[in-house]
Amino acid sequence: TTGPAKLSTPAQVSERTLFELDVLEADLKLTDGDSSIMQVGGYDSEVTKVTKGSGFESHHIPPQSIFTDQRGNLPTIAITKEDHKKTSSFSGRMGHRYEPIIPGGNTDHPKHKQSITDSVDQGFLAEMIRNEIYEIREAFGSKYDGAIKQYLDAMRDYIKKNGVPKT
Repeated sequence: TTGPAKLSTPAQVSERTLFELDVLEADLKLTDGDSSIMQVGGYDSEVTKVTKGSGFESHHIPPQSIFTDQRGNLPTIAITKEDHKKTSSFSGRMGHRYEPIIPGGNTDHPKHKQSITDSVDQGFLAEMIRNEIYEIREAFGSKYDGAIKQYLDAMRDYIKKNGVPKT
């Protein structure tokens, strides 16, 4: 027996990823988010300008550190500094569930980072985005839904212009 046809071209991967992002957004049933806080998502360079001095900072989905593109060119959401510290990828943490075997051991979590990178390289960017958004919604409910909507629009725009981000 044979499995499904393998998507081999960047254009095919981009088209599939765009479709998967549309399905993800429909499945999430996003609200407009918490109206008492700013709801900002989009390209990092724009989000950073809007949030400067506000107590918010950029949270990349998936983590910016896996991509080769410049930080400012990648889509992100604005999240409070306090909430950002609670995410699994904050400041290179790349997986808060990972505990080094030896106390004081490696804390940059290369296995988790490599797992995300490998998944994106294999064409599963939408799945990695879904996982990050589910983590945010599990931790904060619909608080950042408006920003997530804007992020998804920016990611679709990025993919249409550049293809799937490179790791």
